[in-house]
Amino acid sequence: MASEKQVLANRKNSLKSTGPKTAEGKATVSKNAIKHGLTSECVLIPGEDAEEFKAFREAMLEGLAPGGTVELWWADRIVACWWRLRRVAWMEGELVAARVEEWGNLFRLRGDEEIVPGVEREELTPARLAAKLLQCTDVYDKLGRYESRTERALYRAYHELERLQTERRGREVPPPVVVDVQMSGALEGADR
Repeated sequence: MASEKQVLANRKNSLKSTGPKTAEGKATVSKNAIKHGLTSECVLIPGEDAEEFKAFREAMLEGLAPGGTVELWWADRIVACWWRLRRVAWMEGELVAARVEEWGNLFRLRGDEEIVPGVEREELTPARLAAKLLQCTDVYDKLGRYESRTERALYRAYHELERLQTERRGREVPPPVVVDVQMSGALEGADR
């Protein structure tokens, strides 16, 4: 536990913070923690084309036809989810390509040595390398979880926008369907 003298010194030092003061500086450092951009608040991450996103958003909004601020919010949510799903697919492809290239280089360096257990040298194709890669890393599991979460958010946003548009057009909006599942006793007699 810190002494009273240390606490006072920490408080005094905290007043000398050299963090960003301008809005531009704050916007810049807000992106410091971005690792992959799949869960970032900002839809567009460094390295992505702002003009491409703008064209993508405009095309999506034209198709979704939001009417009003609330519908536009849900439509923007749909756009963001679609953009992130594109990012997941791109990342997955890049990961596989990079690993296949890495393993291919290893294969050339090692000559006749067995690189992938159980796969003969002449059977070692990029597709087989990729399949083996998927078995020995959890990065694809993580991408899959991000993808599933983003898809759920996409469907939720789409259904909410659809509900709002139906209501705006004066049609009756059916209540959401809720399924109550009772799990008590479900594991009785099962091997645990």
